Amino acid sequence: MLSLQRLRSSMTWQLTKMQLELGWCRDVLGRISSALHAHKYCHQLSLPGQNVRPYMYMCAYACARTVGGKFQLVPHSKRHAALASFVDSHWGWKQSGAFLHSGELNVLTRTAQEDTPKGKDMVTFIRDDNDLERFLGHITDLLSTPDFSKVRIPVEEAKTRAEELVHRLLEMKADPRNIYAFLCSKPRVLSAQQDALMQNLQFLEELRVVGNQALLVLDRNPKVWGADEAVLRDRVRRLRKLGLVEGSLQKVITNWPAILTLRKSRLNGSIDMLRKCQFSGRQITAIVISSPQVLDSQPADIELRFQYVYFTMGLQKQADMVQANLFKYSLEHIRCRHLVLERLGVYQLPSKPGGTRADNPKLCRIVDCTDARFAQKCAGISPEEYETFQRNLEDEAKRDDEGDTEEETDEGFVDYDHDDGTRHTS
Repeated sequence: MLSLQRLRSSMTWQLTKMQLELGWCRDVLGRISSALHAHKYCHQLSLPGQNVRPYMYMCAYACARTVGGKFQLVPHSKRHAALASFVDSHWGWKQSGAFLHSGELNVLTRTAQEDTPKGKDMVTFIRDDNDLERFLGHITDLLSTPDFSKVRIPVEEAKTRAEELVHRLLEMKADPRNIYAFLCSKPRVLSAQQDALMQNLQFLEELRVVGNQALLVLDRNPKVWGADEAVLRDRVRRLRKLGLVEGSLQKVITNWPAILTLRKSRLNGSIDMLRKCQFSGRQITAIVISSPQVLDSQPADIELRFQYVYFTMGLQKQADMVQANLFKYSLEHIRCRHLVLERLGVYQLPSKPGGTRADNPKLCRIVDCTDARFAQKCAGISPEEYETFQRNLEDEAKRDDEGDTEEETDEGFVDYDHDDGTRHTS
């Protein structure tokens, strides 16, 4: 599947020099709206917080041609066929969530081709009842595979549940291939309590988490299958109190669905620790949006990461920590990056106000980047040298742990003098 950058380079016209800018794209969408509606793109273009520009490029490219060096739409009578042909040849873009959140590909979309039934014409788009019947036939065939032997319910009941679930997901505009891939990877969903599953899907639809986003939630957090709807509503209510609005709320739920079933005590403990570290309400909101996994961290672990940056590295601005996505990374990651810069002489502990000021790299450049970029741009070494340093640091940590263990053993050693029976503790 092509990324947006490769899609741009593959076009016969240059986006920066032609008329395909945001306003022009909206005009294109209005003129090809009937074709878009027929192929069910409209729900994605209306999602809150969604980046609609990639879909504009995609749809405009499908219904356009270059004539005399100028970009023109194909005739109205041919737009349906043009878009249908584009969808058939690039099925992964259709409702696939391929551009969801930071440009990452939907994990279900990446594996859908691998799970396609061998020797069969897989249904990629439901246009009529015949397509639906064929697709349900593919789903029924799954029930005879070895993976579905784990589903401890009668075959007829499993078939009924599968059809009901497929109908519901199709109503939510999920991609058929992604539905098939989901059932292949998670056959136990048919064993879940059906009423609770349908209620929770309805709740996700109310949140406007639909289509492949809903599939991601079901795939990444099986606890949602049978969770109490009141629990889901309570977690969403808590997120709204933290300042998450439409768009960011859906992003957090899709990126980390475990938030919906996270224990209330763990969630409150993490929030209380962030407040104890003197992060403001807006900063906590930004942390939750960029690093929702922090809500499942032990409060002590959050405090250790904060204290390491605050005291050991001498960086005392919470805004810098938020900008660097500090809580997305482990303490070991932060410590390793800091130590390599310190030993290379690139990083020095900032002095007190009025003293000499060390010209240190920003925290975001130290923490929030890939190993290769950090090594080359920040540390000034090769990636191989950085890997060697990481291994040496791990060896040092192991030796320190072994030394601590030996000291604890020596402290508890008891020596007996067998001649007089006296006991000596060293």
